[in-house]
Amino acid sequence: MRLKDFPAEELFLKGSAACAGCPDSMALRVAFKALGRNTILVVIASCTSVLQSPFPYSALGVPVLALFGPTDPRRTGPYGTQHRVLTSAVECRPCHCAECPRQTDACLRDISPERVVQTALEMLGRSG
Repeated sequence: MRLKDFPAEELFLKGSAACAGCPDSMALRVAFKALGRNTILVVIASCTSVLQSPFPYSALGVPVLALFGPTDPRRTGPYGTQHRVLTSAVECRPCHCAECPRQTDACLRDISPERVVQTALEMLGRSG
């Protein structure tokens, strides 16, 4: 399929800050088409967060489970009742540092894979 023939999917919304022709956006569009509506996106807060952030609108029509370590989800989202945010309770967060001053990365390490899976299952309406 040629890029110009790729259909605009309802799971990838128009008017977002994500360029519809960039490779990351295209990869997500293809994945969402294949996965369908019973899908959530788990993303660590990062540059790709523009896909689920409010600048100016979310690019994704699927729920986002965002993992926040040193940054503050109140500043960047995701916003909306369909999205969930996981953080840790370490006293040093949010520090907004690119590298952990304590060299532990505890704010991300304390978000266990089990907690991520359990939250994702809850978002999908399933029990763990």
